[in-house]
This record gives sequence, C-alpha cells and structure tokens, in this order.
Amino acid sequence: MSRKFTLAIADSEMELNGTPRELRDARPDTNAGLWDPLQPGTQYKAIDGQEPGWAGVFISPAGQWTLTYDSLSDPDPTVPKTAGLEPRVAVLVKFVHHDMAELERWYKEEHLKMLRAVPGWIRSWRYKLEDKSDVVLALHEYESDKSFESADLEATRSTEWTKRIVGAGGLMERRVFEVWKKQ
Repeated sequence: MSRKFTLAIADSEMELNGTPRELRDARPDTNAGLWDPLQPGTQYKAIDGQEPGWAGVFISPAGQWTLTYDSLSDPDPTVPKTAGLEPRVAVLVKFVHHDMAELERWYKEEHLKMLRAVPGWIRSWRYKLEDKSDVVLALHEYESDKSFESADLEATRSTEWTKRIVGAGGLMERRVFEVWKKQ
C-alpha cells in the first residue's frame, strides 16, 4: 500500500501552518482542527511571482479530510541520490493524463533517467490524486535554480515522447518554489 500525502496551498506561511485555503475553499463548512501542520513534510515558498505563495506536501493523517495523493515515488530506488546535498528549489507540476500506463512507461523509461542527468538534480516524487485517477503531481527538487539553465533540463522537455505525453494531457499548473522548511 502506498503512503498518503496532502498537498496544501496557502497565501502565507501562517496560513500554511493553520488551515490552508485550498482545504477551506473545498470544504467551507469545516473549521480549524482539520489540518495538523505538525505532520512530517516539507514547506515551500514560491519564487516564481505567482499566487498563492506557499505550498506544503505532508504525510496525510488517517481519517482526516484532505486533498490526498497516493505516492507513485521514484520507480528505481537502486539509483543513488546525490549524497550530502539538500534541496534548495523545487518545481511542482500538476497535470491531467488519461492514459496512466503510457505516462508511467514514459516516466520510467525516459523522463526520470533524463532528469537524473540534470546538474544539481536531487530527487523527484510523483503523486496521483486519490479520487481522480488522471490527476498527477510531480515534485522535482534541485540543489539550486542554476539547474533551470541546464541544457540537460531543456532536453527533458524537448523529446518527441515528452511532446506526445504533454500534448495528450493537459498541463494544469507549473510552479517554482524554494524549500522553506522540512519537518
């Protein structure tokens, strides 16, 4: 069984540590106490100038109403991560794709291998929205934003297979954050 995670979106750090807007908007009849910011996870502060300015990915407590994702994780845990590096920036990509088998094959056979070649890449996480089988969230962490200038990163977006995958789905959102706090 995969681990469950919650994606929280907020306008401020204080709100992220309270009841995030996305949860409040989805369930306006709820009040504080639904969200436990002390769950293990990572908080991110936007550096792309877009709103909302804060996000967090937290282990989801059992029995709590949340926007819950199943972890698809890194498909090849035998590949060593960059030892001793701490992520400083992250790219969050949320999209819809109707052929999950093809998406999984592309990710395992091409995309993740190419991402690993990007200088400063540390790790990638993928999640699938629990009650919508075609909504996927990918979170890629890097040592610094210098990775974004890499020809290797550009190459990950320019293959024919990538163009087919992106063309067949719909990019809902792409955000850039700095890693703010890990708990």
